[in-house]
Amino acid sequence: MMIRARELRALSTRFSPFIFSNEALLSTTTTPPPQPLKQNEDLPPPSSSNKEINTATTTPVVISGGGPAGLTTAIYLSKYGIPSIVLERSPELTDHPRAHFINHRTMEVFRGMTGLSSQVERTMPPLDQWRNFIYCTELTGGSVLGIVDHFKGQYTPHIPAYSPEPVGHLAQHKLLPLIAQRAEAAPGLDLRMGHSVTKLIQQDENSVRIQVEERITDDTRSTGGTGNNSASNGICNGKKKIRIYEIEAKFLVAADGAHSPLRKSLNISMIGPGVMQHLINIHFISPQLGADLKRSGRQGMLYFVFGPGVIAVMVGHNLDTGEFVAQIPYFPPLQSPEDFNEETCAAIVRRAAGNGSLQLELKTIKPWSMSAATAETYRSGRVLLAGDAAHVVPPSGAMGMNTGVQDAHNLAWKLALVLNNSASPALLDTYGAERQPVADANMRTSVKNFHEALAVARVMGLDYSMANTFSDILSSKALSYLPGSIRRGILDAGIAAGRAASAPLAALRRTELNALFDHGETLRLQYPKEDLGFLYSDSRTAAIQYENESGDEQQVAKYIRPKPRDAPYVPTTLPGARLPHLKLRRRKSENLTGQNNEGSEFGSEDVSSIDLWPAAGLQFVLVLSLHPNLKNWITAVDEYNASVGENGVKILPVVINSLAKTKEKVFENLSEDVVVFDDVENRWEEVRGVSEEAAVLVRPDGHVGWRGGEGTIAGKKEALKHAMASILRVF
Repeated sequence: MMIRARELRALSTRFSPFIFSNEALLSTTTTPPPQPLKQNEDLPPPSSSNKEINTATTTPVVISGGGPAGLTTAIYLSKYGIPSIVLERSPELTDHPRAHFINHRTMEVFRGMTGLSSQVERTMPPLDQWRNFIYCTELTGGSVLGIVDHFKGQYTPHIPAYSPEPVGHLAQHKLLPLIAQRAEAAPGLDLRMGHSVTKLIQQDENSVRIQVEERITDDTRSTGGTGNNSASNGICNGKKKIRIYEIEAKFLVAADGAHSPLRKSLNISMIGPGVMQHLINIHFISPQLGADLKRSGRQGMLYFVFGPGVIAVMVGHNLDTGEFVAQIPYFPPLQSPEDFNEETCAAIVRRAAGNGSLQLELKTIKPWSMSAATAETYRSGRVLLAGDAAHVVPPSGAMGMNTGVQDAHNLAWKLALVLNNSASPALLDTYGAERQPVADANMRTSVKNFHEALAVARVMGLDYSMANTFSDILSSKALSYLPGSIRRGILDAGIAAGRAASAPLAALRRTELNALFDHGETLRLQYPKEDLGFLYSDSRTAAIQYENESGDEQQVAKYIRPKPRDAPYVPTTLPGARLPHLKLRRRKSENLTGQNNEGSEFGSEDVSSIDLWPAAGLQFVLVLSLHPNLKNWITAVDEYNASVGENGVKILPVVINSLAKTKEKVFENLSEDVVVFDDVENRWEEVRGVSEEAAVLVRPDGHVGWRGGEGTIAGKKEALKHAMASILRVF
């Protein structure tokens, strides 16, 4: 079901407050709204009577693109007290599944969005429906070549030692309404469906100005958006109408997709392999197929079909409702999307299913290109790229949407601090410096995964690179004298011959196939090392600081060395790394009170260390261990906070007490407002990576900014001052 912008308000619900709801803790200082603009006299006049031009509106941040990356940016900005306008060119939320796997880190980001992670977990299918990848000649008949269980030994999608959140399987068209509900409820967030950026008019050292087009049709009342920043007016009474207006903002976030018009207008190049494969996505509903797969014990997330009649990848989004997407390769220019009409697509699905009379409902048929590339830069003046506009990642590994959501999480706090005059604008340079290497690594991993996914096909004599070469030869100028129909016929015959030979070869090479499945040499699903173990490692360009005496830089170099494919995730507090998950129980927490994350596995007194950064808002968290000199740290933090002024970024000290080493006398010396947690599983001493007296400074996105600080009160305060100045770029 597609949801119109005007229907979002009716769908929205009031969610529980942030994990900790203390208002003083979450408060931020917002930038006063920019002064109203004068009408831009250089804007082209309306070309016809169905166009009107309205005066400009202003906002601190305007976001082009209402997908997961754009909306996540806006929601976190709202939580930091920064208003924004989100412009989504489509009048309705997408009804096409697209991305569907949500990794641990993205679920942790969603955890900070008023219970979104819990709602995702409740909405997604049970794990038994999607734990397997199945390789077969037909979905419900034929032969099963192999089954790979990606959750061996797991009964749930949780890995409690790694994260408080599970991985998830929920199609993007089901996820996006859940995010949009939160956008609708977020203060200061103005979501405008059916509005698209048509021109980047200008930018200077103070602002960026864009031209926006709104298409109003079918008695749609133009409200300009769902929030309080609306500046539109007029009713269209069934006549199509275009309204053109301007927005001036301090910053523009371009989250406008893989073909980003804004990125192209800024002449930002994409670097990488480029287009790797052309596919047709066939989105269909077949409860019969879902029931047949469950009945036959062939429940899976992905089905790799190598049959005599079709080669396809089938995504099982939900077997209970029978929602699937079939991905079919095609080879342009001799083959084209126009070849895949509804009748052809229905026949392809039935051949893949092994049931010529399968009942199904076709929803959408969409061509797309599997590509791999990252933007050469993520920033051009006051324009910042995010999501698919910044990187195009093959779906092999499900890292595209996850990387985009994590872009948003990295960017939002930096924009907020810059807009609050709490950090230098140079802090925004660290966004690309941090996220671009992560996206590039994810892109390269996904490309490698794509080739791993073809290992089974190669054993069966189906070499995709040879098919591409065959297509290129037939499309070359050397054979242009042959009519297109003949060349296409040769291509179709060659592909059909390869498919026909695959089944006999599979029988002959059963030992080789079994070896691939048994040794884990096929496409993977879970990547905890890449998902949770990435870190921002360059202290010259990232918002981190190394302690000179600690040897952190050498340890980071060792940590980021290439590791074997199946190497585990190793928790660390090295600068740039995500603060490891610990199960904590509140002992003394005057500053951190309120409800726990909705749906958490913890009781009302238990949280995760991952919950500290959403609770602290734009404050940095200083994680301390219980130590006889702990009071010196508290004094140093108090003196630092007093020195930074009203707009300065404050530090919130949090003490983690090992239950095995509780020192009651130390507690007696702490003031009542010091936050203390018990380390329920006694893991902090194991993962903290510094001495008992040292501290770990955590940024608003949960990544470590600095660690160290042994010495006197004055030395600790100076260390904090130096680290914060370096991170915030306020030298």
